[in-house]
Amino acid sequence: MTVSTKNSGLRGACIITSELLGWGGAAEPAAVMLGFAQSLSAAGEDVTLVWVPNSRPPKMIEEIKASFYKYHSVKLEILQKSDQMLYMLHNDETRSMAIYHYLKENQFKAVYFALEKGLAYYSLLAKETDVFVSRPQFTVVACNPIE
Repeated sequence: MTVSTKNSGLRGACIITSELLGWGGAAEPAAVMLGFAQSLSAAGEDVTLVWVPNSRPPKMIEEIKASFYKYHSVKLEILQKSDQMLYMLHNDETRSMAIYHYLKENQFKAVYFALEKGLAYYSLLAKETDVFVSRPQFTVVACNPIE
């Protein structure tokens, strides 16, 4: 299920993942989230893919962003830190908190999280406690098969 973000006054769809196709990590979640982003973009949605890497991203970040938009028609944001946190994003909890800060600063109509790594935790908690003013729709996407 997708939510139309056209003419809403908010930014379009945001897709959050810790894996990016072609940059290490698990290929299946990366492929699922990128394919989902591409299908939303092809349907005319304004899509931002937020990559929260488990390690330092490559040094050529701007080149990656430009080529990502050129080849996939999806805006890429690389979340490496949060201005509201003093320390780097070294574990899943800090990455989840940084995503919460990012979503508070950048309001989207719909947000899709990859289930893996628990990145949605603090954002879901904030939505449940009515912290988000814009009340975005949150969807958690399970990418890996259950073993």
